[in-house]
Amino acid sequence: MNYENAYKLLEEKGQLHLLKYYDTLSEAEQAALLNQISEIDFSLIDMIGHNSSGSDSDIAPVAALQMDSIAEKYDISSDFATNYIYMAGLTITSTQDTKIQNQIETEMEKSKYVLQSKTGGDPSQAAMVIIDHKTGYVLGCVGGLGEKTTPRSLNRATQSIRQTGSAIKPIAVVGPAIQKRIITASSIYNDTEKDFPGGYHPVDYSKALGKITVRRAIESSQNIPFVEIMQELKPSVSMDYLERLGITTLTEEDNNLSLALGGLQKGISPLEMAAAYAAIANDGQYIEPVFYQNIKNHSGETIITAKQDTRRVFSKETAFILKDLLTQPVEGSNGTATYCKINGIDVAAKTGTTDSNYDRWLCGFTPYYTGVTWYGYDQNETVNFNKRNPAGLIWANVMSRIHTGLKTAYFEKPSSVQAVTVCAETGLKARTGCTNTYTEYFLRFTTPDLCNEHSGSEVKSSNTSTEKKDENSTVQGIKNDIDAEEPVMNTNVVTTEEKSSEDTNTNSNSNNNSNRNTNTNINTNENANRNTNTNINTNTNTNTNTNTNTNTNTNQNGNSNSNTNTNVNNSQNTNTNTNTETNSATE
Repeated sequence: MNYENAYKLLEEKGQLHLLKYYDTLSEAEQAALLNQISEIDFSLIDMIGHNSSGSDSDIAPVAALQMDSIAEKYDISSDFATNYIYMAGLTITSTQDTKIQNQIETEMEKSKYVLQSKTGGDPSQAAMVIIDHKTGYVLGCVGGLGEKTTPRSLNRATQSIRQTGSAIKPIAVVGPAIQKRIITASSIYNDTEKDFPGGYHPVDYSKALGKITVRRAIESSQNIPFVEIMQELKPSVSMDYLERLGITTLTEEDNNLSLALGGLQKGISPLEMAAAYAAIANDGQYIEPVFYQNIKNHSGETIITAKQDTRRVFSKETAFILKDLLTQPVEGSNGTATYCKINGIDVAAKTGTTDSNYDRWLCGFTPYYTGVTWYGYDQNETVNFNKRNPAGLIWANVMSRIHTGLKTAYFEKPSSVQAVTVCAETGLKARTGCTNTYTEYFLRFTTPDLCNEHSGSEVKSSNTSTEKKDENSTVQGIKNDIDAEEPVMNTNVVTTEEKSSEDTNTNSNSNNNSNRNTNTNINTNENANRNTNTNINTNTNTNTNTNTNTNTNTNQNGNSNSNTNTNVNNSQNTNTNTNTETNSATE
C-alpha cells in the first residue's frame, strides 16, 4: 500500500491521525507503517467504539501510555512507537472502572455546569480524576464539560496546569509540619493580619479569627496561620515534600511563603493533585498513578507492564491525623465542604479557590476512592456560580453515586496515635476547669502540656480508636443531585451553636460534656458566658422564690463552665443563674 491509498482509506474511516507522524519517520519506518495500515480490520472500529465508554470510535491508546518503554523494547523511535500502539493489534488492559467513568461523564454532560464567558471566550470547563489509592489505578478521568465532539482533544485532567489555591495547604504545609513535629493538630496560631518577610501581607478570605487551632484553621480555610507555619517549616522543605508527592511543575520561583496558599508560578494538574491526596488516603504511601496495567501483543504475550514509582512520604500516624483533620471541612459547623457528606462513609475534603475566583477545586477521599475536581475557564476568568462551588457539587454527586451499595467504612486510627482531651481555647491538655474540650490526635511524644489558663485536675483521656460504627450496613444512594449552597462562613471566634441560658437556676445541665465536640471552634470569648450579670441581686433575694432552689449545688456536671455569676447562690452551675432575665450565650 502506498501513501496515497493509505490516505484515502484513513480519510474514509475517519482515522487520518494515524499518519500524524508519517513525515518524521525514516523510509523503513514509513514502509512498516503503511504495511500495518493495510492489515487493519476497520470493521472492528465501530465495535470498539460501541463497547467503550467514550462517544467516539477512534483508534487511540489509553492516556499516558509510556511510549518510551515501547520504543526501548523494540528499538524504534518514540514517534513510531506511538503509531505502533495505534495499529499493531495490541491488547491494553485498562485500569478504568466503567461504572465510575460513566458516572463522571454523565455528571459532566449536564448543562447546568456550563457558564458562558462574559469576555467572549470559550465557556467554562471542568476536569475530574478518581484514583484507587491502594493501587494507583486511575478508575475514571474526564477532561472537559459537555459531550465529547472531537477525538483526542485537550484533556484538562492530565494536561491543564492550574493554580490550586487553598487545596495545596494539606500537602504543602500541614502534612510536612506534622511529620516534622513542628505543629500538632491543636497548635494555636494567631489569625491576625501581619506583614511577613519581603513585604508579604496575606489576608483571610473572610474575617480573621484571632487565636485558633490548626484544626479550626483547616475547617474554615483561614490563610494567615498557614503562612506562619510555612515560615517555621521553610518553603524549600515544603517543595521537597511536594516533589515526593509526585508534583512535577514546581519552579525555583515557588520557593517562598506564598507557596503555603498555592501561589505558584505554573500550577498543578488535577491528576497530580489527585495522586498527592491519594498518598494521604493510602496511609502516607505515594503510588504513581497509571491508566493501564499491561500491554499484550497479538500473540497474547505481555510486552509492557506498567511501572509505578512508590515511596513513603508520611508515616501512617501522620497520614491518619491528616485524614481526621480533613474531615473537619466536611463535618465542622463552619466547614467549606459540608455538602460532601456521605452517610456511613468517612469523607475527607479540602476546597481551593484562587485569586479573582479563576479556579475552583475540591480535593478529597474516602476509605475507598480519592477524587479531585477542577472547575474554571481555559482563559482566566472569574467563576460566578451563584455562590456555590461547582467543583464541589460535581465531586459530591459523583462520589455519592459511586459509593452506593458499598459497606460503611471509616478511617482507622493506628494504635500508636495518642488520643487526648484538649482545651479548645489553649490547644493544651484539658483540666476539669476547661469549659470547651474535644478529643484530638497526636504523634508520640507530641502531646501538649496541661492547660495553663484553667484550673482543676487533668481530664483523663481514652486512647481507644475512633467511635465504633456499624460496618455491616451499606451506603444508600442519593435521590437527587446535590445542589447545596456553600455554607455561610461564621466569622465569629465563637461557635455557631446558640444556647439559651434562661437563668432560672434549674440546674438541669446534667450533661457531662461527653460529646466529642469535634467542632473545634476555639471560643476565644473565654467562654463569654461570663454573664457579668450586673444583676447583683440587689433584690436581696426579694425574688419570691427566696432562693428556694434547694439544689445545694448538686449539679455535679463535669461541664465546669465556672460561670462567675455573682448570684449569692453557691451553685457553680453552668448557665443556671437564678435571675429571671434571659441572656443569650454564644458558645
